[in-house]
Amino acid sequence: MLTPPLLYDGPDDASLTVTLAHGAGAAMDSPFMNAFAERLGHMATLTTPSLIVQGTRDALGAQGEVDDYPLSPAAQIHWSEDGDHSLKPRVASGRTEAQNIAEGVDAVIGFLRQL
Repeated sequence: MLTPPLLYDGPDDASLTVTLAHGAGAAMDSPFMNAFAERLGHMATLTTPSLIVQGTRDALGAQGEVDDYPLSPAAQIHWSEDGDHSLKPRVASGRTEAQNIAEGVDAVIGFLRQL
């Protein structure tokens, strides 16, 4: 498999790397995203601290499905309540997309601070 080119914004010797997958604007059928999808098997043995921010209703991995994935203790998941793939909740939930995004950003900041 060819590894697709990645976008970098920082020095090669940075102390950490943040990967923004689909939310970074990559189309789901792009080589970049396909490369990630093919690599999910490694999530059980991952040693790099990782955070996944995902909606509980994400059609590509809802909480009920993802909870059954073999996930390394190095990986954490922040669930955006009632969020879909873009973290947008249903109106009936009483939540807003802005609220889910803000909580996701807070989770990322907290995660990075613990590294």
